[in-house]
Amino acid sequence: MKGKLSAHLFLLTFLFYVSSSLSQTLANQKEALKVISDFANELCNQVGTGGSSQSTELSVDAKAKLNGVVSKVADLGIEGAGKWNSNQYQGLLRQDLAKAVSDASNCKLAVFKDLKDKLLPPAPTAARGSTSGGGSPIGGHTSKSADSLIDGRFGKTESEVRASGVQFELNDTDQGLEMIYEQDIFGLNAKVAQRLTGAEKRTGLARAWIEYSGKEKRDTQVVSGLGFEQTRAKCSVNRFYELVDAMKGKYGAPVGPTPLTTFTNDNGDVSWQQTGAGWKFDNETKLIARSFFKIVYKQEYRYWNCKLEFCAIPAGSVDSCFTVPKLTLH
Repeated sequence: MKGKLSAHLFLLTFLFYVSSSLSQTLANQKEALKVISDFANELCNQVGTGGSSQSTELSVDAKAKLNGVVSKVADLGIEGAGKWNSNQYQGLLRQDLAKAVSDASNCKLAVFKDLKDKLLPPAPTAARGSTSGGGSPIGGHTSKSADSLIDGRFGKTESEVRASGVQFELNDTDQGLEMIYEQDIFGLNAKVAQRLTGAEKRTGLARAWIEYSGKEKRDTQVVSGLGFEQTRAKCSVNRFYELVDAMKGKYGAPVGPTPLTTFTNDNGDVSWQQTGAGWKFDNETKLIARSFFKIVYKQEYRYWNCKLEFCAIPAGSVDSCFTVPKLTLH
């Protein structure tokens, strides 16, 4: 009974953290916007009083201050902001910002908008899982394709995928041969398992995921893996909503996100919650995204595992990587 009660209390605590994470995220984004706004004002005031608005390159001082802005925004926990401090992205950021500064008549707005669009995720929508007047979820067909999310695409041979620059390993499973590789998905490092089907072994159904897990000995609080707070920060339901909002910019309005589904078994030692969203495209391919958080109590240990998952489904396929309650793509 004690273990069951502890499990339920922990689940209630977890649900409280999920709801409170939205408020914290919005507060952090507000602070990030202030950091960006202050920088835009300072930079453009300097240009107006003594700098040249025609320069195609930022000054050394401006570059240093820009690095400080990126670091401050990343320190606020804004997902994806940190990548702009890498050598791979710094040149692009500075080049685009220099163009914004060159628009002297609209400098502050141009700089603010450029940095906001790059450093901050799209704002979460006010309504989740909203429906149209007829009761059907908002979302539908678009001219995109589900395989635009994954590097292996659909209908490619091994040699064609390798020639495109994707480095993969082959894995023989109960479902057949799969390619295993890693790639970036909206700023997150994801692992991908993609089936090779047919006589020519061409790419098909693909599952991609980002996974966080850890465990804790309840008496000693000794943690291995990723701590619970860290897991929640990286893989909360609100983080999933932000990810879906980012996907809207590429794929259009989805079906969902679905209402949050929570489950606890009769013994109270296994709890999970999930939500999801999906897209169906004009070429009949489908794309599903899901957040899945699971907690397991086993003897004196508590385990947690959270996944942000994606499933790219070829046209005509009856298979899927996973199911999401109350999500239907017609």
